[in-house]
Amino acid sequence: MTRLLSKATKAVLNEVIIHVAPEFSGRLTVYIENGELKAYRPYAPEEITATMRTFIELAERAGWKVTPPEES
Repeated sequence: MTRLLSKATKAVLNEVIIHVAPEFSGRLTVYIENGELKAYRPYAPEEITATMRTFIELAERAGWKVTPPEES
């Protein structure tokens, strides 16, 4: 598997260095443009990343009624 992965990605590998404290454990959101790290941000333990559909589903499961705005 490693050999196959190495062959498939050999030409496109790029090293991105993210500076975090040695004791850091957690999740990050990263923004990379043209192979260069532009920004990153760690998540707080209670944060999630979700699509709008997932957000609406979570709100509905919590008892909220979600309706689209009326058209003008």
